[in-house]
Amino acid sequence: MRAPECIPLTLEPQSSFYTDPVIVLDFQSLYPSIMIAYNYCFSTCLGRLEHLANAQNGAFDFGCTTLTVPPAVLNKLKDDITVSPVGVAFVKNNIRKGILPRMLEEILQTRLMVKAAMKKYKGNKTLERLLHARQLSLKLIANVTYGYTSASFSGRMPSIEVGDSVVSKGRETLERAIELVETTPKWQGRVVYGDTDSLFVLLKGRTKQEAFEIGYEIADAVTALNPKPVKLKFEKVYLPCILQTKKRYVGFMYETRDQREPVFDAKGIETVRRDTCAAVSKVS
Repeated sequence: MRAPECIPLTLEPQSSFYTDPVIVLDFQSLYPSIMIAYNYCFSTCLGRLEHLANAQNGAFDFGCTTLTVPPAVLNKLKDDITVSPVGVAFVKNNIRKGILPRMLEEILQTRLMVKAAMKKYKGNKTLERLLHARQLSLKLIANVTYGYTSASFSGRMPSIEVGDSVVSKGRETLERAIELVETTPKWQGRVVYGDTDSLFVLLKGRTKQEAFEIGYEIADAVTALNPKPVKLKFEKVYLPCILQTKKRYVGFMYETRDQREPVFDAKGIETVRRDTCAAVSKVS
């Protein structure tokens, strides 16, 4: 099978101490949502365009096996095909609904039901813990489905055409979101960091309240730009924060408009050292 061509988009952060609000936005289950929205699956993939151009020659490479698409069938499907950014063709769901998109839809809907039940039974600690574990396991199953398609040497059923298509569409989705944020004059936002499915947007000279309003506006605008169920969620506001390097940042976090006291939030950074002599733990 061919080697993977695409990797997720991870921007190099503009490392600094930011005293202005930095809003964090996150795509909800990005890879599963892309597989559902664009019907990416083993059962809907027609192969690469470069191979389909010579479909009359018979079988061609597909994943770790071969595939044959008769030119007559290809001609019938010409108006019902979507092409991924890496040049792989898939049929639309009006022709055939993919197995993976159908499975992922059911998993994500079940997760929403479990999360709704958590709210209903708030206060019952035992049941709440059980439901939380179940919704988390459903989330993990949904998120590893992409990995199942791209596990090239260790997987049971890899297909690099499907795996690369999902990653490249994820990159394209994130790039379009960045472009929208930075070209909308009303927001005056600047993306200072982005990682696979998340955006950090600096709003220079804005207040915390304005940051919340703009954050929700950006989330709605990007969601409207993409097919369902691809959705950008507003997560939090950092005020202030430090971006150090990739996956290393720290700040005072606000999650709701009416939150008065911030929560100290650190990712990838050691904030307390207790593994050496007593003087170090006292100083830090």
